[in-house]
Amino acid sequence: TYCIVFTDAYASTQHSISVQVSPDTGSSYDTSGYYYMRHTMNYNNGSQSITNAIATGQLIQINQHGASLVTGGNGIIYIYSPANASSKTMGVSYALECSDGTNYIRHQTAIGVHDTAEAIDAFRILPSTGTINGGVFTLYGIVH
Repeated sequence: TYCIVFTDAYASTQHSISVQVSPDTGSSYDTSGYYYMRHTMNYNNGSQSITNAIATGQLIQINQHGASLVTGGNGIIYIYSPANASSKTMGVSYALECSDGTNYIRHQTAIGVHDTAEAIDAFRILPSTGTINGGVFTLYGIVH
């Protein structure tokens, strides 16, 4: 299992952080066959939403509020059994973002699957628009 911990991540524009996987050490990345569901809860207005979609490159989607984030987004992304060629790669993420500590706080949980059974030996994290301008992303490996 891979565990990616990110802290204070922010981008140039409002975006979603996505994960794409690769079966060939990053020579190419799979850009189709991803299914995900995201649950979002907002403190400022008490709203909740559930999004599910077929995507072109999003094992996990974490929706960031935008460039106005003061503290950035924080969270954890898990990618399960990436080296198992006989199973589909699955992941889950938990994220929290805050613009000013009071008026805008959002928690998100997302789950996803890449619908191709193959050994994954590389992945990349990318925003849906703009660039990731800051933050720390740390990768851990969990041996079972």
